Formats: sequence, C-alpha cells, structure tokens
Amino acid sequence: RLDGMKIAQGEEIELIAFMSVECSGIVSAEYNWTVSQPGETFSLVHLPSSIETTTSSLYLPAGTLSYGGYRITVVVSFPEVPNNTASLSMLVSVKASQLRASISGGSSRTINWEQAVTLDAESGSYDPDTPNDPSLMYDWSCIAINSSVNLTQSCKADIDTILSLDCVESLSSVLIVGGLLELGV
Repeated sequence: RLDGMKIAQGEEIELIAFMSVECSGIVSAEYNWTVSQPGETFSLVHLPSSIETTTSSLYLPAGTLSYGGYRITVVVSFPEVPNNTASLSMLVSVKASQLRASISGGSSRTINWEQAVTLDAESGSYDPDTPNDPSLMYDWSCIAINSSVNLTQSCKADIDTILSLDCVESLSSVLIVGGLLELGV
C-alpha cells in the first residue's frame, strides 16, 4: 500500500502496475482499476467511458478528479488460476492548482515618462483547473522601486486616481496615461 500522493487538479495521473509471476502455467493477467472516495465507506467513482480501466496502466487526464481524497486500486487476477488475485491501493489527494498569472510584455518595462502603457494580464493568465473559464478576477497594485524616497503611498494614491480601483478590480487590462505617475515609479 502506498500513501500520500498529492497532485493538483490541473495535472494528469498515470499509474502502471508491474507484475512478476514465478508460477508455471500462468500466461496472462487481467487488470481492473477502480477509484473510490472515502466516507463512512469508500464509494466508487464513476469514470468517463473513455478511460480504460482493464489494462496494466491507468491514465486520468487533468481535471478528471475533483478536489478531495481518493483511493485508487488495481486488482490483478490470473484466468489460469481461479480465486488467485493480487491488489494494491494508493491514496491520492487532489488540490487546487496555482493560478498562472502573466502580463503581456513581461514583468518589467522601462518607458518614457510621457508615454502611455497598457498592462494586459488576460492573454497569458489562466486557472489550470478550468483553463477555458474567462471569469478570472484581477487586482492591480503599484509599488515604487529603485528610489531612495518611499514612494509607496504616493504611488498608491496615483494608481488609485488613475485606475479608480473600485471600478477596475476585475478588469484584465489597464491603460496608464503618460505623465501621471511620478518619475521613477
């Protein structure tokens, strides 16, 4: 019995059963994979029909299992020897994947003070658990760097004024008009 495999929902799972048989007369093995969830008893999870559960390996595409704990079991039987089986179970914990955040053009920009800049996070940001769901929420902030003066408060005030943050918390892109931020921000 193996315990404690942890995966993100956005990851695939592939398990392979290896058998070593040292008995003459055994020619073939039959495999049966099951996935169950704990409760008062383990309840069987119904997998999509496209998932093959009768071969020596089990492949579960990303997103097949919801968040939570599972027991994955393989039972191997030998048609030549009735009532002779071997089994192995593994506990798997499926957690939420980390969001992927990306701003088009990279994480650092140097622009002319008077130049406008658009920050766009929509094209590269996504949730690996639901990659086709466009409903991400965005929260923009401004931090002053490379300055001997603490401009964090000034920067925050400027960005709040420029963006009116109460209105754009969920916008995926923001236009900052040139000349409105202090030099060096």
